[in-house]
Amino acid sequence: MKFVQFAFSSATVVLVVLSLTGCGKVKTLAGKAKTAAQQQAANLKKQATEKLESASTDVQEELQMAGKASLTLDGPLETKACYARFVTQGEKRPTVFELRSYSSPDKEEYPSVFFHSQIQAKTAAELSGQVVSGRLFVQPNADGPTWFSAVGTPVELQIKSIADNMLTAEIVSASLQNTQTGAATAATGSFSAVQR
Repeated sequence: MKFVQFAFSSATVVLVVLSLTGCGKVKTLAGKAKTAAQQQAANLKKQATEKLESASTDVQEELQMAGKASLTLDGPLETKACYARFVTQGEKRPTVFELRSYSSPDKEEYPSVFFHSQIQAKTAAELSGQVVSGRLFVQPNADGPTWFSAVGTPVELQIKSIADNMLTAEIVSASLQNTQTGAATAATGSFSAVQR
């Protein structure tokens, strides 16, 4: 009987030890699972925050886009935005004046419009009412030809107004050629550009 009690007690001790060991493993496994779940939740939160910040930046850039160019070549076209840029190059060098339908080359959309001129004015305010000459490039579609003004026949724009960071201009005269067909056409139109 004592042997049976001893065997039963030993078996009980072994079971208790095994169950405690098992509990320790379960606790360890539970701790690892909890840590992994917390890490995954943190990663998901980080990804969601990054996507939200990226979307917020895109929305902010979209809201900053303003202005437009409305032109007629072989047909009417209108851009989603238009920007005016003045780059001074020093006291004795001309200022670069540009109008373009995109804020930076990596954000170019179609129709795409680019006007480039070198002027003597050093500030936008000096241009009000003036006529400036330069080259105009218009690409209606991403995979289509470009219309351009030849070097010998510059496009003339009259600067109509400059107020509240907006510049308006109108084409006085423009003859553009098609890079694909060589055809020439008169161009008309206007620009409402945000100064950048």
